[in-house]
Amino acid sequence: MSKELYKILLADDDVAGSYGIKHYLEQHFSTEITWEKDPFVVIKKAIEENYDLLLLDINMPNLNGLEVLKEIRKRNQILPTIFISVRSKEFDIIKGLELGADDYLCKPFSLPILRARVQAQLRKNSTKSNAVAFNEYSLDYQSGLLSDRNKKIQLIQKETSLLRILFSENQITHTREILLDRIWGLDYYGTDRTVDTLIARLRVKLKKNKMNINIESVRGLGYKIGYNKKK
Repeated sequence: MSKELYKILLADDDVAGSYGIKHYLEQHFSTEITWEKDPFVVIKKAIEENYDLLLLDINMPNLNGLEVLKEIRKRNQILPTIFISVRSKEFDIIKGLELGADDYLCKPFSLPILRARVQAQLRKNSTKSNAVAFNEYSLDYQSGLLSDRNKKIQLIQKETSLLRILFSENQITHTREILLDRIWGLDYYGTDRTVDTLIARLRVKLKKNKMNINIESVRGLGYKIGYNKKK
């Protein structure tokens, strides 16, 4: 990895466990680790400061880690995040990944395994661009330009956020509730129809511009990205 110093934000109210993680990772990486146990401070730092990775516990006081990540994703959809939690049920893991986490590690875990997971995220992030691809389509999520081999179209911010989620997590069916939280944020009091309206508008734009991308409705579940092969 080419970067000399990585900045990691460790969010966990377990003092002894956090000290062990911080000490171990600093021994094995050229890294500066900031430890915080206040979830509201974690949100502020993740949004305002430039970190390379967030290690986030779920069972935190006053605001759990799932809610913390929801708040962070309203302003920072790029920060790589690994959940570290005693919650090991399939539901919790799926929920964490659906909310935008890049990985999920169940406690107790060995420090060498944590090290390998952290290294994988830092390596991936060091080569990351501002674009995400799906088949022949590329979405620049900073400019909002969606392109294929022959043309480009401009998307508005929420269309870009929606398509970025669907492109980057194309094996997942996303519920309306999850999409509403990740695109509009927790303080938005809209309904599921808000998501449906955005998707309907984006479908029209894609069809009008002959972009062969299908946002599939999965009955009773939500939406996922699909691809209609041209005949």
